[in-house]
Amino acid sequence: MIQNFISKITNIDKSILKLIKIILKISFFICIISTLILAMYISSPVSHVTYLIGLKLFKSSLIIAVFGFICGVSTDFIRNM
Repeated sequence: MIQNFISKITNIDKSILKLIKIILKISFFICIISTLILAMYISSPVSHVTYLIGLKLFKSSLIIAVFGFICGVSTDFIRNM
């Protein structure tokens, strides 16, 4: 079962793979921004709002990455049916 899943992931259509990579890059960029905001909060904890913004951005970037990967894999699966 795991080998079947790995073989399906390695055989994803090139256009879908390109879209997944773009989504992951955007998510990584948002994650870096949120990490910088959280590091700024640690160095000088002026406002609690800074912490909340950094945390929400970090959560959002992870959700976007997982959502993009799952949608890409499911779109490829539907195309190949």
